[in-house]
Amino acid sequence: MKRSSPLLAFLRFLERHVSLTVLLVVFLGAIAASKPHPVTGTLTFLRAENLANLARQVSEMGILAVGMTGVILTAGIDLSVGSVLCLSSMTAAMALHPAYFGGHWAGAPAALLALLAGTLAGLANGLIIAFWRIPAFVMTLAMMSIARGLPRYLASNQSISIDGLSPLIDYLGEGTIPGTGIKIVVVIFLLSALSMGFLLGWTRTGRHIYAVGGNEEGARFAGLPTRRILVLVYTLMGFFAGLAGLAHAAQNGQGAPTDGETYELIAIAAVVIGGTSLFGGKGSILGTIVGTLIIGILNNIMGLRGISKEMQLILLGIIIVAAVKLPDLLHWFVFRLEKREKSP
Repeated sequence: MKRSSPLLAFLRFLERHVSLTVLLVVFLGAIAASKPHPVTGTLTFLRAENLANLARQVSEMGILAVGMTGVILTAGIDLSVGSVLCLSSMTAAMALHPAYFGGHWAGAPAALLALLAGTLAGLANGLIIAFWRIPAFVMTLAMMSIARGLPRYLASNQSISIDGLSPLIDYLGEGTIPGTGIKIVVVIFLLSALSMGFLLGWTRTGRHIYAVGGNEEGARFAGLPTRRILVLVYTLMGFFAGLAGLAHAAQNGQGAPTDGETYELIAIAAVVIGGTSLFGGKGSILGTIVGTLIIGILNNIMGLRGISKEMQLILLGIIIVAAVKLPDLLHWFVFRLEKREKSP
């Protein structure tokens, strides 16, 4: 039997592990692009403070991406997650502040209210998409407007400071696991990823989610509860957006009307870059984690190099297109090389 050429073997490897390969390239590129610290000589990207900040940023975005994975696996989309994050963040802030909601709430009830706000927004998305058959793009676009406008109206479009109002919320924002220095938000992200990974990979419901994304009509004819699955994934998305919003408020010490702007783009990008198909039925939480790390590292090194936020958004859009097209290009190259090697 004729052995494949080294180039074909290499391209096959890249095709199977494209996301991990991109992560490695981005990580090495970040090191190469990093400047040495003027005092210690340590590369700025590899400094402990920067890596801790990177982990914090990645975790907040990763929580959103975990929820978005379930939605995209059903061939859906949720454009409202950034606004729902804002709704949750502002809800927590208003509950904690004495000027809103009838006075100062304790940390635990305020946190639960924030999670409830996000979950109810996701539930509304799911119910209307599943039972009224309104396209996900349209419904979540409407929810994006509602969830952004409601807290602005209730708070008169003002930011609300919550610094020092609740030891629990302060600990959520700045606390670490004793003896490790690992931020609480990082633990929340890992637990979120593990729980969603278990749901998708080890339960009947997870198999149903993949089936609905692969062929919703076929899944319905097979007797699967397609509507309940859709309601579930959007409700979970709302819960994770609420959780990210709570973490966002805790880390920033405030709820602000601009919280979560463009976050839906980053969440979708992380999932797609991680290999989850926008057509549904294909993807994994591990891929989403890889995609989140890729975006986090890129944003981090661009920030260290002084690239403006506007340019970062432009580059992120280009990266999304490249990430979606790269597997197709690799598949095309593999196919052409296989055809050439088989020909006499």
